[in-house]
Amino acid sequence: RIYTLAYMHRLTRGKKRAHMCAVCLYISLRRNNVPIMLIELGDLAQASVFKLGALFMELRREFPSVASVEDIDPSVYISRFAQALEFGDKTRAVSNDALLLVKRMKRDWIADGRRPAGICGAALLIAARMHHFHRTVKEVVQVVKMSDATVAKRIKEFAATPAAQLSAFSFRT
Repeated sequence: RIYTLAYMHRLTRGKKRAHMCAVCLYISLRRNNVPIMLIELGDLAQASVFKLGALFMELRREFPSVASVEDIDPSVYISRFAQALEFGDKTRAVSNDALLLVKRMKRDWIADGRRPAGICGAALLIAARMHHFHRTVKEVVQVVKMSDATVAKRIKEFAATPAAQLSAFSFRT
C-alpha cells in the first residue's frame, strides 16, 4: 500500500525499486512492531543505509500519517545481539544485566534521542564485562552495526552517572 501511494505521487521516479521496496517494508514492519533496523534491510537490498534513510525521511515528510513509526525500545534488540556475541550458557544472564542497564540508561535520559543499537552496544559491552567476558568494542560494533565512537560515547555518558559507580552486585539489587 505504501509503495502504491508513493508510485501514485511519482515519488518512485529515479529511485531503485529495491530501495523503495526496502523502505516500504521497513515502514510496514515497524508499524506492526517488528523490531528491525533499516541497516538490516539495507544489507538485504544491497543499499546504503544513508540512501534508504533519506528515502525513508522523504516518505515520512510526504505521508506523515502513513509513514510514521514509533521510536523503538532498545531492549527488544538485546537478546538477538547477545546471541550473536556468543556468551554461551551465560547469554541469558548477560542479556538480563544488559536489560537492566538499558532501563537505567532510560531513567538517566541517556537513551532519549539516541539510536537503539548504540544503547544496546554499550549495555551489552558493560554487561559482558560484569560477567568477566572480554569483548572488545570492535566485536560489539560488528554485531550492533554502529560506529565504535558511538558505542564509546554511550559508555562515557553512562560512566558519568551515579549507577556506574556501583558494583555489579549492587547494580543488580
